[in-house]
Amino acid sequence: MKLYLGDKCWDKLFELPKNVQLRVRDFQRKFKENPFSPAINLEKIASFEDDSLRTARIDDTYRAIIGVASGDTYCLLYIDHHDEAMRWAQHKRFAWNSYTNSFQGRSITREEVVEPRGKERDDTVFAKYTDEQLLRIGVPEHQLPLVRSIKDMDDLEKAESSLSGDVFEYLFYLMDDGTDINNIITEVEAGKEQDGDSTINNKRNFIEITDDEELERVIAEGTEKWQIFLHPSQRLLVEKSYAGSLKVTGGGGTGKTVAAIHRLKKLTEKGSMKSVLYTTFTRTLIKNISSRVRSMGIKSENCVIENIDKLALDMAKSYGLIPQTATVLDYGPSSRTSEEIWDGIVTDNLSQFDTRFLKREYLDVIVYNNNKTIDDYYRQSRTGRTQPVNRKQRTEIWNLVEQYVARKKESQLYDRNEIFNLIANHLNENGIHPFKHVIADEIQDFSNPELRFLRALVEEGPDDLFLVGDPYQRIYNNRKIAFSQVGINVRGKRSKRLRVNYRTTEEIKRAATNVVNGCAFDDFDGSPESLAGYVSLMHGDRPEYKIYDNRNEEIAAIIDFIRMCRENGIEYKDIVVASYIKDSIKPVQDALHRNNIPYKNLMNEGTGNDNGVNLSSFHNMKGLEFKVVILSDVNKKTFPYLPYGFEGLDEIEKKNHLMNQKALMYVAITRAMQKVLITGSGIKADL
Repeated sequence: MKLYLGDKCWDKLFELPKNVQLRVRDFQRKFKENPFSPAINLEKIASFEDDSLRTARIDDTYRAIIGVASGDTYCLLYIDHHDEAMRWAQHKRFAWNSYTNSFQGRSITREEVVEPRGKERDDTVFAKYTDEQLLRIGVPEHQLPLVRSIKDMDDLEKAESSLSGDVFEYLFYLMDDGTDINNIITEVEAGKEQDGDSTINNKRNFIEITDDEELERVIAEGTEKWQIFLHPSQRLLVEKSYAGSLKVTGGGGTGKTVAAIHRLKKLTEKGSMKSVLYTTFTRTLIKNISSRVRSMGIKSENCVIENIDKLALDMAKSYGLIPQTATVLDYGPSSRTSEEIWDGIVTDNLSQFDTRFLKREYLDVIVYNNNKTIDDYYRQSRTGRTQPVNRKQRTEIWNLVEQYVARKKESQLYDRNEIFNLIANHLNENGIHPFKHVIADEIQDFSNPELRFLRALVEEGPDDLFLVGDPYQRIYNNRKIAFSQVGINVRGKRSKRLRVNYRTTEEIKRAATNVVNGCAFDDFDGSPESLAGYVSLMHGDRPEYKIYDNRNEEIAAIIDFIRMCRENGIEYKDIVVASYIKDSIKPVQDALHRNNIPYKNLMNEGTGNDNGVNLSSFHNMKGLEFKVVILSDVNKKTFPYLPYGFEGLDEIEKKNHLMNQKALMYVAITRAMQKVLITGSGIKADL
C-alpha cells in the first residue's frame, strides 16, 4: 500500500507536542502494516460530506483524518484533538484529479452551489474557455458551473475556499495578468511526469512516506516544509537541465531562494568537489543560506558558499592582482572615501568638473562598462547620465581618471566594482574558470561588474549560471543591470518567473505591492517586469499602520504588541522590530531591556539572545523571514527618506532614489509571514 502525507497535516504535525509526534510516527507504521487493525479503528463518519474521508485513532485524544484514494492508496490529511479533527473534515472534499495527476483537497461551501447550467453566459470572465480547457487546468467537472458563474475578481475570491489551491491559482493567473490558458496547460502537462514515487504536480501538496524511518527522521531533525514540498514550477526549475544560463524572477516569498538551494543540492550530487558556487550580496543572507544548506544535508566540501565581495577580494589577492594589504574605498563607516581623492584632483587641476560628477562618471560609465582605454571611453554610450560631454571633455575626464587611479594605487586603495573588473578580466584573458556551476541569489542588488565577474567564473555551457532575483527588491544599486551587456544570455525559455507567494498572506502581499504600484522596474535586460499574477493562497490579518503623538507612546505600543503576540503563542525569536534609520532602534532596545524582554541585534553580528526579539534595519532583513514584522519610526520624514543634498540631484537620480526607497519598504513588508504592524510618530507617511 501507499501512504501519502498532505501539506496541511505536515503543518499540524509540528504544532503537536513531541510525544504526540512520536505517536504519529508509530501510527503510520502500524497503518501501513494493516489499516484495518482494530487498534487503528479506521472509521467512516456519516456526518462527513465526502464519502472518501475516514477517521483513525492516534491515541485516546488525537484523531487522524484519512483520505481513501483507492483500494490501497491513502492520504494522511489532518491530525488534531477528536472534536477539532471532526469539524475540520466535515465539509472537506478530497479526490484524485486524472487531468493533473494529483490529489486535490478543498472545502465545500455555499458558494459552490450555483444555478444549473443552461445557455452559456457571455458576461462571465471564463466564458471564452472550453470545458476541455478548464478541465485540463484542474477544474473538477462538477465545478464547471461554479467557475463559469464567476464574473470578476471579487467572485473568484469568494469562491477561493471552494477551489483547490492549484485551480484557484490558475484561474487567478487567467484573470489577473491574462496568461494564455495554453501555457498553463503546458505547465500542468509537464507536472504530470513522474518524479520518483509521485508526479511533480502531486508533490506540490503530498509526499509519500516510503519507509518507517523517514517520518522519524523528519520529526527528530525538525525538517522544515520548504525542504519537502515544492510547487511544480519550482520543482521543474530544480530538476531540469538547461543548455546555458537560467534567470528566475518572482515577488517576495515566491520561493526563489528555496528553488536555488534545491538546485544547489542537485548540482552538488552530480558534480565534483568545490565545483558549485552559491553567492549573494549580503553577508547576513549568506549566514542564513549556510544554515539552510546544512539542514538539507548538502556537504560543505562539495560547494562554496560565499559573499560575492569577499570572494572577489580573496581571488584578486590570490592571483596577485592587488596587494594583500589592499583596502576598498567607501566600504564601511571607517574606510577612506573616493571623494577625498577626487577632491584633491579637482583642486590640483582646476577642473571644470566637480567631485560628484567625476566620481559618478568613473563608477557609472567607465568602471560599469569595463572601459580599459580612452578609445573604449570615446565609444561608450552614457545612458542615464544627464550632463552631456563631447570628445574634448572626455579626453580631460580620462586624464583626471588616470590621476585618480594612480593615487589610489600608491595608497593600495581600490573601488569596489573595480575589483570585480580586475578579476573578471584576468580570468577571461587566461581562460581560467574556477567553477562548473554558479548560483547567484538576490541578483537585483548586483551591477554589471559583478555579473561580468560571475560570467567569468564559469565556462559557458549546460547549467552554468542559475540567477535568482526580484527586480522589485532592488535597494542597493541605482544602475540598471543588463545581462546581454556582460555576455549572459537568458532570453526566451531560459527566463522563468515564480508567482505563488508562500511566505506572506494575500493581505500582506497586497500591502507590499501597493507601495511599489506605479514604479517601473525592468527584468534585468531592458524589458518591463510586472507583479501581475503574483498571488498568495494564504489569508490573515490586514497590516496596520498606527501613528502616535510622540516616540515614547509609539515605543510603548510596540512593547504592548510584542506582549500580545507572545500571549498568542508567537515566540520572541519569530518577531522583528526594524527601522530605516539604525539609530531609531536604540530606544526600542532600551525599552525591551527595561521590560525584561530578550532581544537579538541583527545589525551587530547577531549579538544578544538567540531566542529574543530581533532588532534590525530595513536593509538587514533582506532575505530573512519572520512571523511578525514591526516597522517602527515610519513617518513623513523617514519615508521616503530624503538624504542631505537630495535637491541637488538630477531628475534621474531623484527618481532612482525614490524607487529604491519604495523597494526597501516592499522588502521590509514582505519579510512577514503572519502579521505586520507599522508605527510612527508625527505626520503619517504616504504608504
